[in-house]
Amino acid sequence: MSGGGRGDDQRRAQAGQSGRRSDELSLAEALRGPAGQPADEAARAIAELLRLADGTAAAGPLAVGLRQAFLIPDDSQHAPAREERTAAFADVYRRLALPELAGAARDRTHALLDTLTSG
Repeated sequence: MSGGGRGDDQRRAQAGQSGRRSDELSLAEALRGPAGQPADEAARAIAELLRLADGTAAAGPLAVGLRQAFLIPDDSQHAPAREERTAAFADVYRRLALPELAGAARDRTHALLDTLTSG
């Protein structure tokens, strides 16, 4: 018995991708800082830190950790991490991404994290 088969699988995959894109956009909004203002130094540091983690073993766990910190599943209230976005981001990043980085990437990460937490 084939049921819905390939068509059902494709629809589920498309729905999953759409949900992930929505989560990614919501997370990006939470991390970028005040709406309507140009990117500040913290936003640029966060963007670079995300690029450094991209493609590493930490990328998946980091994404999950950031979603948990910055997004509330039903979005019925303001996520607490949004109030202190730089400190919250740095904490999650230190716990989940930093252990997977080495060499120059790790050194650059330390400098960027210091930028986030020194202000």
